Parts: sequence; C-alpha cells; structure tokens
Amino acid sequence: MRATFQNYPHDSKLFDKDFDNVYTQFMIGESILVAPVTTENATETKVYLPSSSTWYKHFKGSYREQPAGEQIVEVPYDELPYFIKAGEILFMHMEGQTTTIMKAKPYKIIILLDVIGEASGLMYIDGDLDNPVDYAVVRIEYTSKFISFTAVVFNDFALESESGKYGDILVLGVKNQITSLKINETDLNDFEYNSDSKELTIKSGAISQTVLESFMIEIE
Repeated sequence: MRATFQNYPHDSKLFDKDFDNVYTQFMIGESILVAPVTTENATETKVYLPSSSTWYKHFKGSYREQPAGEQIVEVPYDELPYFIKAGEILFMHMEGQTTTIMKAKPYKIIILLDVIGEASGLMYIDGDLDNPVDYAVVRIEYTSKFISFTAVVFNDFALESESGKYGDILVLGVKNQITSLKINETDLNDFEYNSDSKELTIKSGAISQTVLESFMIEIE
C-alpha cells in the first residue's frame, strides 16, 4: 500500500494540497486505486485518477470503464470505492466462508483490457508456512489472438486435492466480436460474448487445466 503520487511521481495534481482527497486515496500495488469515504453518511466522494492510465471502476459487483481525471463518484453505503488500471489482471478465489474453504474454491480471473486490447498479470500461489520455498507463479497474457497461461513451479510445491481449478474468467473491454475459442485445437464452448457491454465470460468449469499447467486459448 502506498500513496498515489509514489506510483505517479510526475503527476503534479497528486501534489496539490488543495485537492481534498490527495492525502486519503491510495494505491494497492501497481494497479488498484482506493478512494475511501471519510465523511459520515456521504454517498459520493471525490477522486483523482491519473490521466497517464485508463481505469475501470468496481460498482455493485461489476466493473465499468471510468474516465481519468478529477471527478465525483457515487458510493453506496456498503461499498468501498476502488478503481483498477486498464491492462491489468485481477486474481482472486471465489467466495468461501472460511480461508480453508476459500482456498479449495476455483480461481476467478478478471482481465481488464487497455486501449490496444491487451493485458497481463502475475499470480503467486504459496503453500503452507512450513515450506515457504515451495510456491508457483502463473503469468496470464491477453492479446487479440490468444490468452496464454504460463505456470512455473518452484521446488516441491503441489496443489491440495481438488484445488487449483479455474473458475469464471471475465474479460472487459473486448471490442472485437468473439466467434470461437479453442484450447489445443479443441473448441471451448462454454463462453459468452456480449457486444453491448464488450465483455467476454469463460464460465467456471470450462477449462479442465489447473493453475499449474501451461496452455493457450486461441481467439477467433
């Protein structure tokens, strides 16, 4: 976690003391900008999204494109406003009531395309605390022609039984019509493309490979 200006040191707006939220909004890693509400009972807040990037806003369980610059955004009482930089990929477990249950759930992947229709990201998967040198790293890359999944396993890392599966994969900002997806020249049928929202969804269970396997999805 860091101040936004640390990620964007050349953006003079982030050093403007007259900007209300310059001291409260912050970054998580390189890609997530959080703009907490600090006024009691407020249903909107001011945020500044650096103009050198393009952004998506999380809102009521979905994601939508958000213009850069200074703006006031709507904030429901039960949500923390956050924004994701385009060109990034979010990795998360699907919901579970405990950490143990959640770790056994499939991985949900959210791919947020940039202005040229590409994105990439890394997922780190660790084991238990007794074996910190055992882990895996997965790199996902999206282009207009393919989605590649590259896994590298270090030392003796292994998945627990029934874990490590891919759940829903959501791709945002897909401007070209998707007519077919293939893995190893085999059709991947369980997907939907919405031309209105420009979203591609590969449904949970459609991919049989685990996160420790390298493979590629061809896009047509």
